[in-house]
Amino acid sequence: MYSGVLLLTLMLSFSDARKCLQPDEHRIKQEISDGIGKFGVNLHKYLMEQNFEQGDNVVISPLSVYFSLALTHLGSAGTTRDEITNVMGLPKDENILTCHKSIGLLHKLLQYHRHVNVTITHALFLQNGINVQNIFKFLVNYFYDGKIIDVDFTQKTSVDQINQWFENESHGKLKRFYNQPFSSDTKLLLANALTFTGEWNRYFPKENTATDTFFGENGEEEVMMMRKIDKIHFYDNPTGTFEIIGIPYKNEEYYMYIVLPKESQDLKTIIEQMSLEQIQNMIRKCTKRTVDVKMPQMLINTSNQLKNVMQQMGIEKLFTSADLSNMVMKMDLKVTDILQNVYFKINEQGTDVSVGTTQEIKTYNEFINENDVRQFYVQRPFMFFIYEPSSKIILYHGSIMNVKNHNNSNN
Repeated sequence: MYSGVLLLTLMLSFSDARKCLQPDEHRIKQEISDGIGKFGVNLHKYLMEQNFEQGDNVVISPLSVYFSLALTHLGSAGTTRDEITNVMGLPKDENILTCHKSIGLLHKLLQYHRHVNVTITHALFLQNGINVQNIFKFLVNYFYDGKIIDVDFTQKTSVDQINQWFENESHGKLKRFYNQPFSSDTKLLLANALTFTGEWNRYFPKENTATDTFFGENGEEEVMMMRKIDKIHFYDNPTGTFEIIGIPYKNEEYYMYIVLPKESQDLKTIIEQMSLEQIQNMIRKCTKRTVDVKMPQMLINTSNQLKNVMQQMGIEKLFTSADLSNMVMKMDLKVTDILQNVYFKINEQGTDVSVGTTQEIKTYNEFINENDVRQFYVQRPFMFFIYEPSSKIILYHGSIMNVKNHNNSNN
């Protein structure tokens, strides 16, 4: 009998699924959508709690983790599958293939946009000579377009091979995902790459960008602050604790929502009290208002080791004595860690964009004479999330404590 290690790895770079479903499938799809949302809110809370004392930023794609867990769920059995089912929020009494059909449709829907580029790719790197269940190969490819790639983990060249995959899938943003050779008992590596590239619906005029102060958790920082006045989504929480804006990406296919605590309020407390239902309610209550927005340019590189957080959320067997008998035959496996690297860039044009198009841009002065302009100055720690409105899925969560010195590792 073989024994070995399965590494779950995720990479992130911010840089036709609309088919008719049967009524019952609509219900399952909604339950799964809610499950993704609740999973994301909880994951962000755990990471925020873990990193708050150090004043570290948290930027995470719960969706990317969720899809990697979905592939693992397909290959798991017994208690291992039950734990993953609970944490993913999957309907417990439904056929597993029906659930993965709905997840697979969401997987395709999120990539089915003309103006915002989202790509989600999966690869299973497999030690030469290991047999993967044929049905697992078929389902991973059918639902998630996943690929099986042979590799020899005993050779140092395996690191270069996998790093090259990440570099290609991140469009060059992550060049060295792994720096050390794999251990001799590594047999499988499940990799996921989720990339997001979007232009703002209306740019921040570059002539408005100027040096300003961000009052971060670790002290004041002089940063490049973008500014524009635009009609965007706005909501002032009646409890007096925070305000929220929603800045649309091109054609309003995605939104970045920013939650800004009032000056006397604490971001950590707001996040701790936040639920998926509250987030959805805030989005519904947003109305279009003329808002004077100032927000910092950002370039964030961060990594997250998620094993401890996953165990706190209820997935334990996967990291001790996983039953992955629907993935591989006659092999004792365990997951050593779940890793996620994030490259996240915001500038005047959008989120990690290369702009080669023209569009109408309203300058600051065009709005000066409008009445009832709300000020929204992002000059203190804030929370953000990137949201797809038709599916109500959140791709990314983040809590930004400091704008500079953010090449941090969240263990």
